[in-house]
Amino acid sequence: MDNVCRRCSLQRDCQSVYQALGNTQGPSVVWKSFFIFLAPLIVFAAAAAFLDNWLKIRITHASVCTALVFLISATAGMLTSVAVWLAMPAWTHRSCSRKEANVFCKKTDI
Repeated sequence: MDNVCRRCSLQRDCQSVYQALGNTQGPSVVWKSFFIFLAPLIVFAAAAAFLDNWLKIRITHASVCTALVFLISATAGMLTSVAVWLAMPAWTHRSCSRKEANVFCKKTDI
Protein backbone atom coordinates (compact mmCIF):
# COMPACT_ATOMS: atom_id res chain seq x y z
CA MET A 1 0.00 0.00 0.00
CA ASP A 2 2.91 2.31 0.68
CA ASN A 3 4.03 2.12 -2.99
CA VAL A 4 0.57 3.16 -4.12
CA CYS A 5 0.62 6.16 -1.79
CA ARG A 6 4.03 7.30 -3.04
CA ARG A 7 2.75 7.57 -6.63
CA CYS A 8 -0.49 9.30 -5.64
CA SER A 9 -0.82 12.97 -6.56
CA LEU A 10 -2.98 13.54 -3.46
CA GLN A 11 -0.45 12.00 -1.09
CA ARG A 12 -0.33 15.06 1.17
CA ASP A 13 -4.08 15.70 1.05
CA CYS A 14 -5.19 12.11 1.53
CA GLN A 15 -6.77 12.64 4.93
CA SER A 16 -8.69 15.72 3.81
CA VAL A 17 -9.95 13.87 0.72
CA TYR A 18 -11.31 11.01 2.83
CA GLN A 19 -12.87 13.48 5.27
CA ALA A 20 -14.56 15.29 2.39
CA LEU A 21 -15.86 11.98 1.00
CA GLY A 22 -17.13 10.97 4.43
CA ASN A 23 -18.98 14.25 4.91
CA THR A 24 -20.84 14.18 1.59
CA GLN A 25 -24.59 14.19 1.86
CA GLY A 26 -26.64 12.05 -0.46
CA PRO A 27 -29.56 9.67 -0.66
CA SER A 28 -29.33 6.51 1.41
CA VAL A 29 -28.73 3.37 -0.60
CA VAL A 30 -29.03 0.90 2.28
CA TRP A 31 -32.53 -0.32 1.46
CA LYS A 32 -31.87 -0.41 -2.26
CA SER A 33 -28.69 -2.47 -1.87
CA PHE A 34 -30.40 -4.72 0.67
CA PHE A 35 -33.21 -5.35 -1.82
CA ILE A 36 -30.89 -5.76 -4.82
CA PHE A 37 -28.79 -8.47 -3.16
CA LEU A 38 -31.42 -10.26 -1.10
CA ALA A 39 -34.47 -10.30 -3.38
CA PRO A 40 -33.03 -12.88 -5.82
CA LEU A 41 -31.78 -15.03 -2.93
CA ILE A 42 -35.14 -14.95 -1.16
CA VAL A 43 -36.98 -15.83 -4.36
CA PHE A 44 -34.54 -18.68 -5.03
CA ALA A 45 -34.94 -20.09 -1.50
CA ALA A 46 -38.73 -19.75 -1.50
CA ALA A 47 -39.01 -21.37 -4.94
CA ALA A 48 -36.70 -24.20 -3.89
CA ALA A 49 -38.70 -24.88 -0.72
CA PHE A 50 -42.04 -24.83 -2.53
CA LEU A 51 -40.87 -26.85 -5.54
CA ASP A 52 -39.14 -29.45 -3.39
CA ASN A 53 -42.40 -30.30 -1.63
CA TRP A 54 -44.49 -30.00 -4.78
CA LEU A 55 -42.24 -32.07 -7.06
CA LYS A 56 -41.53 -34.87 -4.54
CA ILE A 57 -45.13 -35.98 -4.91
CA ARG A 58 -45.04 -35.91 -8.72
CA ILE A 59 -41.52 -37.19 -9.56
CA THR A 60 -40.24 -40.42 -8.06
CA HIS A 61 -36.56 -40.11 -9.06
CA ALA A 62 -34.77 -38.04 -6.43
CA SER A 63 -31.95 -36.86 -8.70
CA VAL A 64 -34.37 -35.66 -11.39
CA CYS A 65 -36.46 -33.91 -8.74
CA THR A 66 -33.37 -32.19 -7.28
CA ALA A 67 -32.18 -31.07 -10.70
CA LEU A 68 -35.59 -29.65 -11.61
CA VAL A 69 -35.90 -27.85 -8.28
CA PHE A 70 -32.49 -26.26 -8.76
CA LEU A 71 -33.05 -25.27 -12.39
CA ILE A 72 -36.50 -23.79 -11.83
CA SER A 73 -35.41 -21.99 -8.64
CA ALA A 74 -32.30 -20.61 -10.35
CA THR A 75 -34.46 -19.39 -13.23
CA ALA A 76 -36.81 -17.65 -10.79
CA GLY A 77 -33.84 -16.03 -9.05
CA MET A 78 -32.39 -14.86 -12.35
CA LEU A 79 -35.74 -13.42 -13.44
CA THR A 80 -35.90 -11.55 -10.15
CA SER A 81 -32.39 -10.19 -10.78
CA VAL A 82 -33.45 -9.00 -14.23
CA ALA A 83 -36.58 -7.36 -12.78
CA VAL A 84 -34.51 -5.55 -10.15
CA TRP A 85 -31.97 -4.50 -12.79
CA LEU A 86 -34.76 -3.11 -14.98
CA ALA A 87 -36.26 -1.24 -12.01
CA MET A 88 -32.99 0.50 -11.09
CA PRO A 89 -33.33 3.39 -13.58
CA ALA A 90 -36.72 4.22 -12.06
CA TRP A 91 -35.13 4.27 -8.58
CA THR A 92 -32.41 6.63 -9.83
CA HIS A 93 -34.96 8.89 -11.49
CA ARG A 94 -37.12 9.01 -8.34
CA SER A 95 -34.20 9.82 -6.04
CA CYS A 96 -32.87 12.43 -8.48
CA SER A 97 -36.18 14.28 -8.40
CA ARG A 98 -35.54 15.24 -4.75
CA LYS A 99 -33.76 18.53 -4.18
CA GLU A 100 -31.13 17.23 -1.76
CA ALA A 101 -30.03 14.44 -4.12
CA ASN A 102 -29.42 16.60 -7.18
CA VAL A 103 -25.69 16.82 -6.46
CA PHE A 104 -25.29 13.14 -7.37
CA CYS A 105 -27.55 13.08 -10.43
CA LYS A 106 -26.63 13.68 -14.03
CA LYS A 107 -27.63 17.09 -15.26
CA THR A 108 -29.42 17.07 -18.59
CA ASP A 109 -30.01 20.77 -19.12
CA ILE A 110 -30.75 21.65 -22.72
